[in-house]
Amino acid sequence: MGETSVDAPFEWLTGFKSIRHLVTPSRIIFGSADTSTNVHYHSSQKSPIRLNALHVGCGTSTIGESLVCLRERTPNGRLLQYGFVVNVDNDSNALKAMQNRWENRKTHAEDKHGIMQWECLDFSSDESCRLALDGVYQQLNAKNTDANNHEGGCFDLVLDKSTLDCLLCCEAQTIAQFLCEVYRALRVPTISSDCNQDDNSSEQSTIDQSNWGGVYVLITFHPPEFIDQLLQQLPGADWHIEKEVIHREMENVKENKQCIAKIEEVNSESVQDLHSPTPSSSSSTSPWSSGTFNPNENYRKTLNVFTCRRQSSNCEQHENVLNMDLVKHHVELVSDEHYKTNNPMITTERREQLRLAFLDAIKMKNDTRDTTTIELKQCYQMLFTDAEKEHLSYEYFIEDWEAYCSKDETINRSGMAFDVALDFLNEMQ
Repeated sequence: MGETSVDAPFEWLTGFKSIRHLVTPSRIIFGSADTSTNVHYHSSQKSPIRLNALHVGCGTSTIGESLVCLRERTPNGRLLQYGFVVNVDNDSNALKAMQNRWENRKTHAEDKHGIMQWECLDFSSDESCRLALDGVYQQLNAKNTDANNHEGGCFDLVLDKSTLDCLLCCEAQTIAQFLCEVYRALRVPTISSDCNQDDNSSEQSTIDQSNWGGVYVLITFHPPEFIDQLLQQLPGADWHIEKEVIHREMENVKENKQCIAKIEEVNSESVQDLHSPTPSSSSSTSPWSSGTFNPNENYRKTLNVFTCRRQSSNCEQHENVLNMDLVKHHVELVSDEHYKTNNPMITTERREQLRLAFLDAIKMKNDTRDTTTIELKQCYQMLFTDAEKEHLSYEYFIEDWEAYCSKDETINRSGMAFDVALDFLNEMQ
């Protein structure tokens, strides 16, 4: 995504109301809203617990504002909140607009609101990631005496509202860079969940930020089986993954003074009430299952959610930096298997339709010297449905075609034969 002209905030996928139950502090800390069964509080522990959140691909979303304004009360009155929220995106205009919006409209002291920060970051570049985040990691680790002696491992929550979805259209290297950076950002627990269960001492039950692992919350419209394989088998990753389906709820965010997020307080005992009703049907059916892009009604109304919590097995600390080459290879394998095996673009029916379309086009040609190839503009019209063309413009089609031809100098770049067209579509998946 390049830089854009920013007029107002926009929530294009779903609003904060639909995902609030996924990011309440009690869920991040304890894994559930029932804090009474997970921890006992010492009477001296009354100061607020402030979590750190990283909002990736923020754009002009107001999710960061909602996070920093969210308050939660435990049964004994302890306050849980997000004290530091970092919003990152590669659109500097959007970042500047949202930063100015926040600075101009917040009415409370910053220590009550928490701190908001914006960083321009391109996940396709390791250098960009380091420039944007290393300073943040050093800043947070300097304040935390329990911090691990490495860069990263500072965020209790990494929130991804379809950023991975967008990157899945990019090269495997970019996807791998993103996943490695997300994993690096998550807080690494120094005490495993197994150890916590075996130790019932009052000291162990004290809230300690070194005891819980950071959580990556991914909201996605991709098929759950594809994302599950991508995350569950991520090389070197040590995290526990939970899946659910939520309703998509669009919000009309207007550019006025009342739009700024206000302090919102909820009780841990009532957090379960924040859940959206479970959708009656799953959104797992792929819109590509027929071989063409045909999204059903459920596809547009529901979203899949993956909650990935960092673990520390056997009470040992794990490395938080994944091997980029291994992750890239994994992304390539999973993507190839998914698009070519589970959701093939070329079904028997579509192959036959294209064969007939090419035969008809050849018959209509005036050039009797070339009875096999069709010009590119006509190929574009034949190869893709109207829904597919909304996601793939002719200009992008030409870019893909040039990349395909660069692998074989004998290919006629001015047109496609039927067999070449089929191979091209398979390569595109």
